[in-house]
Amino acid sequence: MVPALYSLSIFLIASGDWAVLGACLALAVATMLFIFYIQPDASDLAPHRTKLDQLLERRDTIYDNLRDLRFEYRSGKYSEGDFEAMKTALEMRRRWCSRRSIR
Repeated sequence: MVPALYSLSIFLIASGDWAVLGACLALAVATMLFIFYIQPDASDLAPHRTKLDQLLERRDTIYDNLRDLRFEYRSGKYSEGDFEAMKTALEMRRRWCSRRSIR
C-alpha cells in the first residue's frame, strides 16, 4: 500500500513539473515548425539598394519637386520671392546629389 501511495504522491507533486515539461515541448515544436516549415518572404531575399541607387532616386525626386514647384508658381500659389527661395534650395540639393553620384 505504501508504494502505491508513494507513486501517486510523485504524480501529484510533479504536476507542476508536467506543465513546465509540456510548455517546453510546445515551444520546441513551435521552434521546429518556424525553422523548417515557414519560408522566408521574397522581399527578404532581394538585394539591398546601393548608395548610388539612393542618390539617383533622391535626384529624381528633387527634379519632380522642381517641376511641381514651377507648376504651382505659374498657377499663382507662391509669390516670386518664395518661389526663388524654394527653387534655390532644391537646386542646391540637386547639385549635392549630382556631385555625390559622380564620385
